[in-house]
Amino acid sequence: MGLIKCLDCDRHVSLNADHCPHCGNKRFREQYFERQKRWEEEEIRKKENDIQKAKELKFSSVEEMKKAEKTKEKNLEIFEWVVDNSTNIVITLAIIIFLLWKFAFSR
Repeated sequence: MGLIKCLDCDRHVSLNADHCPHCGNKRFREQYFERQKRWEEEEIRKKENDIQKAKELKFSSVEEMKKAEKTKEKNLEIFEWVVDNSTNIVITLAIIIFLLWKFAFSR
């Protein structure tokens, strides 16, 4: 005997029940399986879209495309960090150059 969630009250109901004992929904089984079917169809569509996108971008596989996307995202994060901290980086480099210059000419 399996349990599924009633979409009206979000509580578990037996698959053998005629209606939801909590809210009286008589279509809880149909609604649940319709939602499951939509999710499965959406997953298939996503996979097909990924395959099509990989072909358009001339990747040999979806995995290679996803790896390239992750690398691109990581590079973008690094770039954003550098831009956000560019003033601090420039000041730090200026101090280091000044100290090296002062040390070189103090002897």
